[in-house]
Amino acid sequence: MYKEYYGLSADPFRISVDHSNLYSNASSAKARSYLQYGLHNAEGVVLLTGIPGSGKTSLMNSIIGASTDSSVSATIIECTDYTGAQLLGYYARILGSEDVKSDITESMLSITESLKRLRDQGKKAILVLDEAQQLTEDALHKLTLLANLHVGGEQLIQMFLIGQPSLRSTLLEPHFEQLHQRLVATCHLDELNAEETKEYILQNLKSADWNNNPAIASNVYTAVHRSSLGNRRWINLICSRLMLHAIANDRQELELPDLCEVLRDLITEGLLPQEIRQSNLKAA
Repeated sequence: MYKEYYGLSADPFRISVDHSNLYSNASSAKARSYLQYGLHNAEGVVLLTGIPGSGKTSLMNSIIGASTDSSVSATIIECTDYTGAQLLGYYARILGSEDVKSDITESMLSITESLKRLRDQGKKAILVLDEAQQLTEDALHKLTLLANLHVGGEQLIQMFLIGQPSLRSTLLEPHFEQLHQRLVATCHLDELNAEETKEYILQNLKSADWNNNPAIASNVYTAVHRSSLGNRRWINLICSRLMLHAIANDRQELELPDLCEVLRDLITEGLLPQEIRQSNLKAA
């Protein structure tokens, strides 16, 4: 809507992320290097954590999508509370064994044969488990079976575990020592600081051919950071609503009072981070 109004070439704050234009700060640059290391080496397990909205899935997808290695065969599973048998059965069926039931032994035999075929075709099997903190303990334990699959000393599958910070805490517990020992890298996506928030907003706008219309006052960026807590998803929501406000009020420059009006609406709708909503209630 505001794309046409302000002559932008794209929606700078859309929910579906443009993986070719991801903003990179220090923590995401480090995470990218670790994920690329795991993709290149094709061994062990790489763990990526971050709070919801920090860009974990987008970063992982961008790396897989940008890979020029045509031999990579990637599978991404959006996790729920799978048991070990359910997870392995599901993966076996994704690999092509449609008649496999959720039986551990049968699933592992089928997965092993499928991965061997991929290897014989010169392909590297990648398994990305997104929202992996939702997996049951049984499913996490069974991942060790996949990590142990080798032929001639070569690992048959490279795994990436993507999840919230609680996942790292879980894997550090003593009874997950076997899986923990197979981690070759762990990385965490931090929230953006105030300067990074401004850079993130400007990068999104400039990639959409923004020509400073509407202009944005400098103190707006700081206030967006405070109200979003540096979370990319919240930043996108706030800025998208701010742009809609600009259209509704025919604004050519956005200032702090404009943002405050937008934030009041978002607080009323319960659409800001919990900490911001709670602090607003206390202030009221």
